[in-house]
Amino acid sequence: MLLRRPGAIWRFLKDPNAAKGPKLFLLFAIGYVLMPLDLIPDMAPIITWLDDFGVAAMALSWVSKKAAQHEEQRVNLLTEQASEPSQV
Repeated sequence: MLLRRPGAIWRFLKDPNAAKGPKLFLLFAIGYVLMPLDLIPDMAPIITWLDDFGVAAMALSWVSKKAAQHEEQRVNLLTEQASEPSQV
């Protein structure tokens, strides 16, 4: 879903009225992946990458789901506005 609708995710991230939780979690995930501190110490390289991957996957999944919901609401609103007769 993420790669099919990158525009929806971008609009979700830019919209100030969209849910804040997924945006904050995405920022946390980016910071977590980039930070040298991990929940699992870096003694076993392959295993330690899994926690980074897990946090990033959870964040992208949640943001993707919320972006799809936001896009659906946006389309419904635009459809309703287009179907209303204009008052002139």
